[in-house]
Amino acid sequence: MGFGTHPHNNMEIVTIPLGGVLEHADSMGHREKLHTGEVQAMSAGTGITHSEYNGSATEPCTLFQIWVLTAQQGATPRYGQVAIRPETYQDQWNFFVGPDSDPAVDLHIYQNAWFSQIESQQGGSFSYPIQGGAGNGVYFLVVQGNAVVGGQSLAARDAQGVWEVESGRVEVVLAPGTRLVSVEVPMALPAMH
Repeated sequence: MGFGTHPHNNMEIVTIPLGGVLEHADSMGHREKLHTGEVQAMSAGTGITHSEYNGSATEPCTLFQIWVLTAQQGATPRYGQVAIRPETYQDQWNFFVGPDSDPAVDLHIYQNAWFSQIESQQGGSFSYPIQGGAGNGVYFLVVQGNAVVGGQSLAARDAQGVWEVESGRVEVVLAPGTRLVSVEVPMALPAMH
C-alpha cells in the first residue's frame, strides 16, 4: 500500500524499484512515478515530508530503499531521479549515486558513499574497486541469482558486508544471470558539519 506523509531530516535515501510503480510526493514539490529501471536519491537535509504509494491498482510494487547517514547536517534538501539503461551495468560496475565530488555518477548525496550495480549474463569474476578509500566498507546485496562475495556464497536476497580491504578491491564471482547491488559507505562516522 505505501506510507502517508511523514517527516525526515539529515538522511540520504536511495530507492531502487524492482517491480511495479512507486508513486512519490514530497514537500519540495515533486510528484513523481518511479518505475523499474529508475533510481531515486533524496537528501532530507534540513527536513522534508514525503509520501510513497504503490502507483498501480493491479501490479505489486517491490523495491529496495536504502538509508545512509549524512555527512552534512542541515544541508539543503534535494531530489533526483534517473533511468539507468541495462547495458550500462552488463558485466561492469555502474556507479549511479555518489558524493558531490564524483562527477561521473548520475545522482549526488551528502556522503562519501557510492551505490552501484552489475549484472552478468554469462557469469564470471568481477573486481569491485573501493571508491572512497581504506575507511569505506561495501554492502553487497544479491537482487537475483547467486554470487560469491568475500568467500561467502550468497543466493537471491542474501547480503554480505566487506570492510578493511587492504587491496582496495573486493573480488566478486557471479553466476550466470546474477544481478548485484553494492552500497559503499564510510565505516566510521565523520565529524558532522
